[in-house]
Amino acid sequence: MRLGLISNLRSQRNKRGLAPLREAAAGRDGLLHRELEGIEGLSETLEEFAAAEVDLVAVNGGDGTVQATASLLINQRPSANLPPLAVRSGGMTNMTAKDLGPRGHPADQQGM
Repeated sequence: MRLGLISNLRSQRNKRGLAPLREAAAGRDGLLHRELEGIEGLSETLEEFAAAEVDLVAVNGGDGTVQATASLLINQRPSANLPPLAVRSGGMTNMTAKDLGPRGHPADQQGM
């Protein structure tokens, strides 16, 4: 399985440091980790993931990053098949992540 991970460097929790997540992601086969300054470059990142045949897109950011990613995946359809979306809580309030289940720092969450 190929995983595409997007980390928004401007998201509140991510501003405190991504070192544990970077360390957890380093050297993992099939993982593309892209760090963005806000949502600028998000469309191009999703196109890159589609070209790399990513099976799952994970978002490490706040609610705005999750919403922007979901909207682009649905409206622009960078790949023929809509990939599942995983949410990691990297923002301030993380309402979407709270609704979907993951808690705590992204590097500590299961599956990473």
